[in-house]
Amino acid sequence: MKVEKISSAYAPVDAVSRINVKIDPSVQSGEKRDAYTASSHMASFEEKFALAQEYQEMLERMKKEDPGRYQQMKLDEALSECKSLGRLTEIAEENGGSVTYNGVTLNFDRKNKKMCLGNMDSGDVINAGMLSNGYCFYFNRENIGDIAKILDLFSPEDVNKIMAAIETDNMADKMKNQVEDEKANGVQGAETAEEH
Repeated sequence: MKVEKISSAYAPVDAVSRINVKIDPSVQSGEKRDAYTASSHMASFEEKFALAQEYQEMLERMKKEDPGRYQQMKLDEALSECKSLGRLTEIAEENGGSVTYNGVTLNFDRKNKKMCLGNMDSGDVINAGMLSNGYCFYFNRENIGDIAKILDLFSPEDVNKIMAAIETDNMADKMKNQVEDEKANGVQGAETAEEH
């Protein structure tokens, strides 16, 4: 069955588009008008349908010819549709406990209910406590920047826990530095007193 474009079905949309262009004077000026007309070309239903069919055919071919590539394609597809930490946890559990989302690799230890970001063997590891997915979240201080890349997955409560853990760690680090400075100054002061 071939789907063809029926021009009358698009007439109301075209009319609304022309009205919006007439109403919005900012669209009439140079670059803004060019940006509007360039972005207004969206893929048609037929183009999207053809791409979806092509992808499904490639997926079926990879399933037979290259099972590893097939698994990676299915994982990429699941990750592209992921919108929550709970779903990401499910995907990780289905794929051996490790998953990379937005360039950030998270490791899930199902037995101990730990979700880890970064190196857990060296550096300062911060524990944010139990999150909405039922896992305790541990991350290396060096990986705090990576959390911003995956923040959209966390619930507001999870974000609050993570931010509180970071703040607590910052305060502990300041106190540690203060104690070390005082010790250094105390030793230095004692040496100076002995010299006099």
